[in-house]
Amino acid sequence: KFAQNKMKYNPILAHPVCFLILILSIFVYSSQPCVSESIGVAEKIVGNVHTSKPSDKISAGDELFYNQYIKTKINSGATIKFGDGTFLNIGPDSELQLDDLVYNKKSKVLTGYLNLSGGIFQFSNDLKSQMYVTLKTPVATIGIRGTKFSAFAKRSYSELAVTEGNIDTFSKFGTFNIGKNQALQITPSTLRKSRSISEEMKFLFDKASALLNF
Repeated sequence: KFAQNKMKYNPILAHPVCFLILILSIFVYSSQPCVSESIGVAEKIVGNVHTSKPSDKISAGDELFYNQYIKTKINSGATIKFGDGTFLNIGPDSELQLDDLVYNKKSKVLTGYLNLSGGIFQFSNDLKSQMYVTLKTPVATIGIRGTKFSAFAKRSYSELAVTEGNIDTFSKFGTFNIGKNQALQITPSTLRKSRSISEEMKFLFDKASALLNF
């Protein structure tokens, strides 16, 4: 009798706190996106575009996955389409990781990180879904809520600009709303709101736009 009871008794399930931790652990684990989960597709590829391995080329039609790394060479670019209809246009000589970027089809919300080590991109939402993403650059981390914006980054400087509509931004420098043709110009110690996009960013944006025809 004792042996039977011993087999049925589970100390983890018997202790309320342990049982709660077990349930929470299962919930957290099951809610994490699968590393191999497809989050979008390479709709257009121009020139030489690859993953973290130069030999691992990305071609038009290829699926892109959770935590995808994308690098474009000189005179190269890529247009990525996500499940919610959002487009990400990546300009020449850029390095970007879609860090924890996930689209939830039920809530129609795109969340995660865009880690831009260098270069330029344009992020364009179709207005049918919500976007709460965080932009990481070598000089700052900025939370972004909105529909359409562009970002430019190099080692000691970053710039965030709006080409249509407006976005809200959140960072250690404070909260800012920027509208069409306005920009945030950022260094490691400062953030300045500007009424216009810098000439350097405009030049790179126009180059990427002509290359990818967006």
